[in-house]
Amino acid sequence: MATITWIGGTGTWNTSSTTGWSPAQVPTAADDVVISSTGTITLDGVLNCRNFTVSVAVTFAGTTSPLLNIYGTISVTSTGAIGWTSTGSTGITFYISSLNKKAVFITSGTSFTVPFDWDSSNNLIHLIGGGGGGRNGYSSGTGNSTRNGGPGGGGGGYTAVTNLTLTPGASVSYAVGAGGTNGATAGNGTASTFNAGAYSAAGGSGATGTGGTTGGAGGVGATFTGGNGGATGTLISSTTGQMGGSAGGAAGPLGNGGSGGSSNNTNGQYNGGGGGNGGGSNGTNGLIAARGPGGNNASGVGGGTVPGGAGFNGGGGGGGSAGGGLGSFGTDILGLTGSGGGNGSTTNSSTPQNSYGYGAGGPGGSVSTAGAGGASKAGYQGLIVVTYTPLAANFFLLF
Repeated sequence: MATITWIGGTGTWNTSSTTGWSPAQVPTAADDVVISSTGTITLDGVLNCRNFTVSVAVTFAGTTSPLLNIYGTISVTSTGAIGWTSTGSTGITFYISSLNKKAVFITSGTSFTVPFDWDSSNNLIHLIGGGGGGRNGYSSGTGNSTRNGGPGGGGGGYTAVTNLTLTPGASVSYAVGAGGTNGATAGNGTASTFNAGAYSAAGGSGATGTGGTTGGAGGVGATFTGGNGGATGTLISSTTGQMGGSAGGAAGPLGNGGSGGSSNNTNGQYNGGGGGNGGGSNGTNGLIAARGPGGNNASGVGGGTVPGGAGFNGGGGGGGSAGGGLGSFGTDILGLTGSGGGNGSTTNSSTPQNSYGYGAGGPGGSVSTAGAGGASKAGYQGLIVVTYTPLAANFFLLF
């Protein structure tokens, strides 16, 4: 066992070369790793070291292969001092020193290796299903006189699994829920599952098909249910645009997801705001001449304002004039991240903003004044977060 330090600065951090490490050696599972450089680091390969410490902020640029089976931690001094992100990786383990917890964020892959310091009597696993897709705006009839804005997709459900007995070193299968596709017929989000499907949080439903006006239903979890997508109405006009429904927020540890605001008036009502994340409020319905704000998060703040304001900390985005405001990732799992709020859909067939936040539904499209059906957006993927208090007796076996 040795403590080795990455000193390569901007470059490639890998396990196949001694370059960039001090002392010069390839890291092994018995080593401690200290990352003391700044700059952009490109991950290359699978790193299986025992303990990690980030002494300064580092931004990871991505990976050429998944980062799997990490038995150590990325250490931070508080819940707000992570200072880096990782794109394209799975199984990243954080140590939250202020809470004496480890948290493994899982956004891809299919297999989780149980850490050697796993405590079967002190763990909590969060499952959030994928969001349902939004439906495109649709028009038909003479002169495209019948116009249906696209409804929004439902948010993913949430399931909490407490004190799961697992064997350290064992491989546990899982699936991260995919977001439902958008289009003329919207797709359903899929479930996030853990331990060979023994635990599951359903994905939100996609908005109904061509000509439909009903938003997708929120996914059902064992703990909380996602918000419904916003509905739309049918407009009989050859000159007026019809707006789309907004997305439902995902459920989370603090409660059900907020439903997306509707645009279901028959005289061109503006689109509603997106639903807030778990425990948050519904997005506000659009009015005849005003777009609806997004729903707040569980703390009663964060919803995007009119028109098109972005939500924050899990609040839904407001309805927008050329694409609704983005909802944001929540902050309800270990103070780091959680389910996201939906966002407002667009008007006049412009493309709406993407849903933003794990498990958020996709907003529906609208219909322009000329009768063109506008595009919708797909639902956002789900999330699995494994949290536990390290068991010291098992951890020290690694020495």
